Amino acid sequence: CAGIPPRFTTRTLDNFIATSQAQKAALTFAQDMADELVSRHQTGRCAVFVGKPGTGKTHLAVGIGMHALKARHTVLFTTVTRLIRRIRDTYNKGNEETELQAVSVFTKPYLLILDEIGVQRGTDDEKLLLFDVLNDRYENQRSTILLSNLPAKELRGYLGERVFDRLKEDGGQVVVFDWESRRGQIGGVE
Repeated sequence: CAGIPPRFTTRTLDNFIATSQAQKAALTFAQDMADELVSRHQTGRCAVFVGKPGTGKTHLAVGIGMHALKARHTVLFTTVTRLIRRIRDTYNKGNEETELQAVSVFTKPYLLILDEIGVQRGTDDEKLLLFDVLNDRYENQRSTILLSNLPAKELRGYLGERVFDRLKEDGGQVVVFDWESRRGQIGGVE
């Protein structure tokens, strides 16, 4: 549902195990954002979850998305690679979807969860396509959660100052997941 891979559909805010202060702070931020998404209309609040693999970024992002879905909001989970591929596919001869239609798939949902920021080549074309999507969402006050294994400073360089600055408006925050991976543990987080 909503593009959320089957592996993650059981991830909720209620089953995220937070033991450290940093994990509790990340969970509290996610709970607040989820509550805000369902209680207020189109605030445009964004979040950037950065940190090591297996630390719960996807778990909390999907938990926010599941909360929004229960409130009957549209949610889309995808990777940057899939986003870029979908838009580039419109350039192929015989493809009936226009570039504008492909972009709108990512700009229309109430909440977009965009995973794997920074694993692409980082070409100017890729950055432009990503900017178009994120800027349209910004202008229309649609919330976006970006997930990356890059450190915040590198991600800022990858996205560019304009995009990164816009993500902070309306209470948007960078949440750093700086603890070790818990993937594969009982009650793992991602």
